Amino acid sequence: MLPGLQYTDFHKFLVSVGGLLSVVGLALPVFLLRNQPTLLIADHQLGQATPEAQQAVRSQQDQLAFLILSWPWISIGLIVVGLLLVALGARSWRKQQTRSDSREQAEISKLLAEGEKAHQETLALVSANQASPKELAEQDAERELAAESPADIALTSAPTQIASDSDISAAPITIINRRSSDNAVRRAIITSTERWFEGKGTAVPNVKLGGGRYATRALVSAVDYAPNLLLEIRYVDPSIPRRLSEAVQELAGWGIAAANSAHGMFKSQFIPVAVLAYELGEPQPTLPLMPETEMDDHQVEALVAKETRDFYNYPIPLVILLMNKRRIDVSPLAKITHLMPNGIHVL
Repeated sequence: MLPGLQYTDFHKFLVSVGGLLSVVGLALPVFLLRNQPTLLIADHQLGQATPEAQQAVRSQQDQLAFLILSWPWISIGLIVVGLLLVALGARSWRKQQTRSDSREQAEISKLLAEGEKAHQETLALVSANQASPKELAEQDAERELAAESPADIALTSAPTQIASDSDISAAPITIINRRSSDNAVRRAIITSTERWFEGKGTAVPNVKLGGGRYATRALVSAVDYAPNLLLEIRYVDPSIPRRLSEAVQELAGWGIAAANSAHGMFKSQFIPVAVLAYELGEPQPTLPLMPETEMDDHQVEALVAKETRDFYNYPIPLVILLMNKRRIDVSPLAKITHLMPNGIHVL
């Protein structure tokens, strides 16, 4: 099968013509061998044909006879000319391809430079909005006050009514130890997240988002495959469904506000990620007439997924990363991409 001619570029046309001539030169001997029987037609056979047929056969015989005598030179000439055209076209093609590669490399370098510039600009804006130690202290105090539950109050006040002095001194220690444990978990989550994000960009701690909102970490990406993230950490007692529902609602509100504020302040898209940390296997203080509930990780995930169904039309992508305090694992963050659909995604 003969190669087709290419008309899109002149160098491609030269290469295709050269290839076609070379193929014709190589195919000429085969053509002559296949048509040799024409030369072997006897005169008495031609005498039985019409004058027009005789003239056509004689003309074909003359042509074949000429080609048989001169085919080596014709084939060599076609092959040489074809190879020359291929060489000229390939040389021109190579020069154009080199120029095209240079342009593509320049465009890639330009895109990389623009991406690095955008990363540095976003990083500068995010870094300029870090919270001060005083602001962080005020935020922690507000969170502790908001997190104070009836169970906590019962735990701290009951000893003053019915317990001994030793019990009174022991009750606050229980709360302090729990808060100390939460702080240790918080540090472990942050450390694991920063280790996971290492090489992908820069983690900026304690970023103000306006309106009294903060992000524990803003992860500013410097690579195409990792999006910018806003990290926040919350604790919840899964044995009390009301608290779980309140936590999901609070995170849903925080996600929209945080993403909108970050886009306005930092001129870049950020995906909010809320780590919802919980603890199982230890008795939790409960309200009167409300028994303690033993749960497992799958049940907690099912409850959170049930709560998020009410947000089926959530206008942005929000990731809720469920995490047992005893098993710190941030590997599900690798599933987050730029193209995540809107809605709340429980990982």
